[in-house]
Amino acid sequence: MGHLKIIGFVVIAFLAGTITSGAIAYADKDSSNPFSAIVTAIKNLTDVIKNKQTTVTVNAPQGPPGPPGTSVTVTPEPSGSNCANGGVKLVSASGVNYVCNGGSSQTCSTGQVLCSGVCSSISTDTHNCGACGHTCATGQACVSGQCTGSSTQCTVASDCPTSNSCQLPTCTAGVCGVVNAAAGTACSVNGGTHCDGSGSCVSSCPAGQTMCGSTCINTSTDTQNCGACGLACNAANGVSACTAGTCSISTCNAGFANCDQNAANGCEVNTQTDPNNCGLCGNVCSGLCVAGHCAVVHCPAGQKTCDGVSCQPISLPCL
Repeated sequence: MGHLKIIGFVVIAFLAGTITSGAIAYADKDSSNPFSAIVTAIKNLTDVIKNKQTTVTVNAPQGPPGPPGTSVTVTPEPSGSNCANGGVKLVSASGVNYVCNGGSSQTCSTGQVLCSGVCSSISTDTHNCGACGHTCATGQACVSGQCTGSSTQCTVASDCPTSNSCQLPTCTAGVCGVVNAAAGTACSVNGGTHCDGSGSCVSSCPAGQTMCGSTCINTSTDTQNCGACGLACNAANGVSACTAGTCSISTCNAGFANCDQNAANGCEVNTQTDPNNCGLCGNVCSGLCVAGHCAVVHCPAGQKTCDGVSCQPISLPCL
């Protein structure tokens, strides 16, 4: 029969009848079940305190010596997925153990980490690659904690959902992405009415824009709302422009011209047929205007006209 001697020095302060501090150390580790012996010794602390004893002896059967101690690193574990109310993280050669406030605990083997309550091998887990929550793209593998290989997340932009109407999904080389919607694009997120151009849905228009319906418009340049909401620029036979809130004509279609410089009636002249503006504004023909050229009514002797515009030798056939 061996003995486990627990030698303690207990300092008792009779403040409200409570024990303020104490220290217990033990020597002679000769029990086959030292933890049971320690529990028994702790239960006997009442006698130690009452009788002012300094030594407690517990009889236990002798057993083989225990293995050498293991180094354990103890760090605080914040409240989160591993410990809802916080706790401590114990790391040793045998693995990782989380002891949480409230009594719950979780132990992971060597090489694993507790991620949201589940032990994960962060060196190979594609959902926790290198760290909890780091997910590799579709088609990639997790090797030594790094996402490797080509990824294919999408074939078209619609494969890439987005919850923000001010950020439009894109699909480039199989990888999802987003681009910000143009400023003024209608939206309805968190009370907003339009996009600000940087991906956010806001309720007021940016500087220089006006709310037309549910969309912010730059009325200085918008051809459908030029100078004011609903005032459209429509250049006949040409392309409209809005400059400083005033309708103008950007270009005229081929064969037409804006000879009166009035944007309201567009490119009003057909320069292919107008004898007063034949080919260009102000070119007056004495006769007809054909294909933008003044028609030749009389040709010199020995010549003829085939197209009513030019003269050629009578000997040449008309083409």
